[in-house]
Order: sequence, then structure tokens, then C-alpha cells
Amino acid sequence: DITPGFVDGPRNVGNIGYVWQAVVDRRDFAFIGCNVGGRICRVDLAGTVTTKLGKRLKADRLMPYHEEGDTTQGAWRAAHYEQVGIWTDDGPKNLNKPWSVIQCPLWGDDWYIGDTLNHRVVYAVENAADRTLPWTAHTYAGSKIRQPGYKDGPREQALFNQPWGLAMKTMYPTFADGLSCDLYVTDRENNALRVIRAQDGTGGYGPVETVLRSIVKPMMPNDLSSVTITRQ
Repeated sequence: DITPGFVDGPRNVGNIGYVWQAVVDRRDFAFIGCNVGGRICRVDLAGTVTTKLGKRLKADRLMPYHEEGDTTQGAWRAAHYEQVGIWTDDGPKNLNKPWSVIQCPLWGDDWYIGDTLNHRVVYAVENAADRTLPWTAHTYAGSKIRQPGYKDGPREQALFNQPWGLAMKTMYPTFADGLSCDLYVTDRENNALRVIRAQDGTGGYGPVETVLRSIVKPMMPNDLSSVTITRQ
């Protein structure tokens, strides 16, 4: 379950591994990549790779070809890898197969991550004065104990089952940082499109709601009559 890579450094040294999705930072045109092995990295226009959040190979270690089959895997990983970033809540202190990362359309230092196998959406903020520093992050919505499920409501109680893709819609430009954009989430194993509302109408954080969900029943091949799509 480990993707070779996770090395920071200039283009002839740095390694980005298996990047599933990348976006362009509109401030300086760097690439922000989402490595499914558990890492968000920045690649600047010179090709320098910098881990912003998640797992990174320690500076004094050689990059392995693969770790699978190592009987001392836990201790081996601890000796070779380190976690980058500052986590400010009591959720997991790592990323587990993150499949998407997006930049807030209003606030360029704000980032959102679909932390797929931790079953949550992560909010991370970048230091505007020094973009080489790690991100500070916390659970934005979903489980803090890696629990999959399906539940709408207050974001700290809502449940997802493998949140996958993310998209944002600018709605409330007059609100404060973090309350400006509705965040849409494709909830893979729930066959649903969910939305994390920016606010609740009273200045507080908005809830998680279901926009669309398909309920797949046992069916014969090509028998679409047994598929129901519900609009919430």
C-alpha cells in the first residue's frame, strides 16, 4: 500500500510518487499535487518538490523500491518516514489515500483535501509569509476516528464513506475566512453528492447535506430500471 517516492528536493532529487490529482496555485503557478500514498506536495516552476502535509522520507534515508513484505514494517516506516504538518484537532495525524486537493477560490492560503480512507474532509491553511513551511490542518467534516458511514447534519457529526472529489462554489464573499464557500464532495461508497454548507444563516458553520444520491438495487446487466436516483 506504499507508493515509492516522498522525497523533497530539486528536480533531479525530488520525487512526487503516484500523484492522482494536481491543481495550479493561482498565486505563483506552482503545482499542488495529491499523492495517494499520503502526501500533499508543492512543485514550483523550478521543479523543486516540497511536502506541505503528510508523509515524507527523512533526509538521511535512501528511497526504497517497495516496503511490502517487510516483517518489521511498522518500525521500518518509523525509521524512514516522518509526518509533515501541524494538526490542531484530535483526528488522525496523517493522510490516508487522499484523492483530491483544491484551493479556496476566495482565500488563496486555504486548501481542502479529500482524505479518502480516513473518511473525512481536511481543511489546511498555508503560511502566507513563507510558502515553504508545512501546512496547519484539521478535520473540516466527517469522522475523527476513521469511521465510514452516511449521515447528514452538523459537520462534526456527519459521516462520509470515502470522500473522493471536491469542488467549491463561492457564495458569501462578505463572510470571514473559512465561511465563504460551499464545498461539494463526491461521496464514493455512498453513491452520493454531498455539500458542506459555508454557513448556517446565523454566522455559524453550515451543515453537511445530500444533494443527490443513487440507490443501486440488485439488477440484471443493462437493466437501468432498477436504479433510483434521489434528489434530497
